[in-house]
Amino acid sequence: MRILKFFLLINVLIIFTPSSYSSTDEIIVVSPSFDGFPEGGYPHFYDLEDFIFDLQGRQIVSARLDGSWGETEIHSGTTAPGDLYVDGILVESNDDSNTPNIEWSYIFDSAQFSLFEDNILDFTTYQTSETVLRLGPTQLTIVVEEPQTTPFEFSIGSSAAGYEAFGIDCDISLNSDDNCGTPGDLFNQQAIYVASSSIVGSQKYVTIGYSSDDSTTTGLGLRVHYESDKLTLNTVIDILQTDFLYMTDQNEDTNNYDENAVTDKYVEMGWASLFDSWPGDNSVNLATLVFDINGYEPPTQPQQIISVNNTPKAVLGRTTVLEVAYNTTDNNNQLSGLGMRVHFDSSLLSFKEITGLLEKNIIVSGEGPFSDDTDFDNDPLTDQYMLFGWASLYNNWPDTNLPAILMNITFDVSQNIDTEVISSTNINFSNSSFTAGYEFISESYEIEILNDTWDFDGNGQADALTDGLMMIRYLFGLRDDLVTDGAMAENSPFTSEQIIAEIEEAMDIADIDADGELNALTDGLLLLRYLFDLRGDLLTNGVVGLDGTRISNEDIQSHLGAHMPPI
Repeated sequence: MRILKFFLLINVLIIFTPSSYSSTDEIIVVSPSFDGFPEGGYPHFYDLEDFIFDLQGRQIVSARLDGSWGETEIHSGTTAPGDLYVDGILVESNDDSNTPNIEWSYIFDSAQFSLFEDNILDFTTYQTSETVLRLGPTQLTIVVEEPQTTPFEFSIGSSAAGYEAFGIDCDISLNSDDNCGTPGDLFNQQAIYVASSSIVGSQKYVTIGYSSDDSTTTGLGLRVHYESDKLTLNTVIDILQTDFLYMTDQNEDTNNYDENAVTDKYVEMGWASLFDSWPGDNSVNLATLVFDINGYEPPTQPQQIISVNNTPKAVLGRTTVLEVAYNTTDNNNQLSGLGMRVHFDSSLLSFKEITGLLEKNIIVSGEGPFSDDTDFDNDPLTDQYMLFGWASLYNNWPDTNLPAILMNITFDVSQNIDTEVISSTNINFSNSSFTAGYEFISESYEIEILNDTWDFDGNGQADALTDGLMMIRYLFGLRDDLVTDGAMAENSPFTSEQIIAEIEEAMDIADIDADGELNALTDGLLLLRYLFDLRGDLLTNGVVGLDGTRISNEDIQSHLGAHMPPI
């Protein structure tokens, strides 16, 4: 009886999740029994029937395998000793070849959950001799977290003349980040939708998006409906100010405008343009509603944290390197591991290589890039990701001082980016698994995209007596080798011709005082002084053009600093 009670307790602990807005569901897959002689020479691996399932993007809480060796009746011969593997992980060994019905179980560590991401687990056995393999049915049980949701709906107060306005209603999660569907092709229509929805502490941030096939309309009036039992409106931020007219909040929905009795309160907003110029773009964010989640219990778990450790920039046509760092809030470096994704916008960045990878307990060493069809990071712009995973059988990962560098990941930056339209891009992180009892926290990094930098010789640094000297020579009218002789860095990967081309491309940023002219004794000296670390009046005194429009110390230093090469 004591054994039975213990077994039940273990099962309860396996499916329990601490979130106050969580429930769980089980996915069960059974691989059939096998009784016979595996084909092929010995010793060798033999493929059994794979486990195939569909997580539907849900978070794994736990996963386990249960099975048995042998049958109730011993056939002629002996049951073969052997090992069972799932995606290369040893899950069970059988040395007692003559004993039937040896039951076994294997519980996956959370750091191994990245193996489940492709919705299939390869099931194999390793046989050492030509004897009968008897394996009973093997059951894979995956416990997944089901998000708790609340309806979030829209109704239209007024639409632009000649346009149909409509809202895309959806259910938003109370225990995770998410977003809802965006509109498809529009024709004389105004669409309102949830552009993003994220958890920050005990609050839910919901950003309302707007799209239309025409960027110049007379405006819009709408209501945003929510369930007050689940959410309490705290504030509204980032309201689109273009032709903004009014807002009223926490209105009782006594008229049931959205025809849903559950969503009992609403926020009403309106924009009106006298000159048919609203909102000025085909797609904009209208506002962000900040709600307190009713009954929310803040997490008490320690955290595993991923961030970018350096301050890289993206220069058109060059490479940029991100140094990805790992830390924990309790400084514990003896954990079971981590599975994570690095997300990026493949229209702007192309994955090149990984260096300096933390090799300790590495399982997934930068696979990809994969298409982010599931939108794991809740950012539709970052459409691809690289996958990493570390798993320690003995809970001793990463076994080094924290914070630790997990990798350096290098991207090629597209040459074809209009920086007046796109001035930055995000690198995001999401988890595929993390240590039990911990939370996963990531800090997105916004990379500034630059046309050019002051690093003309491409050695990764902007130096006074190389780059600064070559710029001032060029502005004095020298060309070809007269610009580069004696001034190229020894570690420059460029030829003299390539450096001249880099300087010429940088003419777009070289008018430092913004007087409309490129002058050696103003712009050239400003750059040279800046690279010699002069600041304030020592930087600008006597070298700012009389017609300059960028004349203050702060503005000039800001311009120069904005085009320093990535660190």
